[in-house]
Amino acid sequence: MGTVSKEILEQLVEFDTALIANTIGVIDSTPVHEWYMGSSIQTVTPGLGPTVGVAYTCELDSSTPGGTASLDEYWRLLDEMEKDERPAVLVV
Repeated sequence: MGTVSKEILEQLVEFDTALIANTIGVIDSTPVHEWYMGSSIQTVTPGLGPTVGVAYTCELDSSTPGGTASLDEYWRLLDEMEKDERPAVLVV
């Protein structure tokens, strides 16, 4: 899939997740078991309304004693998000 414009992302807020997922299933050849989410996925902030944006993801480990993880990649990710004018969602 190509890059999605800011305008298209802003329009997607009008549609529910199921409709968008079903549409992606028609236009994208990714097997359904790789993108399907069950009903256990639910909002933790229902009062904020829908969230639409480019998903930026990273993995952080804050529970390993004496961990030596570097936050360099995390800071790089935040810099990339700041440069992108489209709505964004950070998934950690």
